[in-house]
Amino acid sequence: MCGLVALAGAVPPDLARAATEGAAARGPHSNGWATWRVKQGWRLSHAAGRLDGWPAPSSLYPVAIGHSRLATSTARPGDAPDPDEGQPLTLGGLTLAHNGTLQPSELATHHNSELYRGPVDSGRLLNYLALGRDPAALVGQLHAPQALIWARPHVGLYAMRLTGVRVPAHPLYAVDADTYTAVSSAPIPDGHLLDPDTPHLIWSF
Repeated sequence: MCGLVALAGAVPPDLARAATEGAAARGPHSNGWATWRVKQGWRLSHAAGRLDGWPAPSSLYPVAIGHSRLATSTARPGDAPDPDEGQPLTLGGLTLAHNGTLQPSELATHHNSELYRGPVDSGRLLNYLALGRDPAALVGQLHAPQALIWARPHVGLYAMRLTGVRVPAHPLYAVDADTYTAVSSAPIPDGHLLDPDTPHLIWSF
């Protein structure tokens, strides 16, 4: 399954490495980073292969969200990753990294030219959040387990794991400290497993 990582504030290098490498081990297909820069907004970068390295958060960009994709839902063995199918995704200041599979009938949104209309099924989840819908209302709506990290500047950085129908939620581990937060799909030093089915505000920025 895909790997997710989020770094905010003055994350110690060893913890940033552990969180990123743990997420990278979950997905070799493609990777991406979204960094939020003061006065510049979100900056995205997508590439083929496993997630490698991390943009250490600083006063210039205090938040970074990474995604390491296992494969797209339509990929076959040996397929080259399409850069257009990379994550994180961004829309109107909202940025999302998602691990899970959504069925075509799930989270249908009204046609709106302002919404994400790309090839990634996670775009439906991005649209759901962009329309201001309550993420807590997702509980019970989705059939397969999910994990998501999303952020909106001047609102906050959030993480959430959702159970599926009789299926445990995809893991997300978090470390909270006075000056930093780290989240990863893999266990990280001093991290605690986030409770399922509840949005967690993990950093205000």
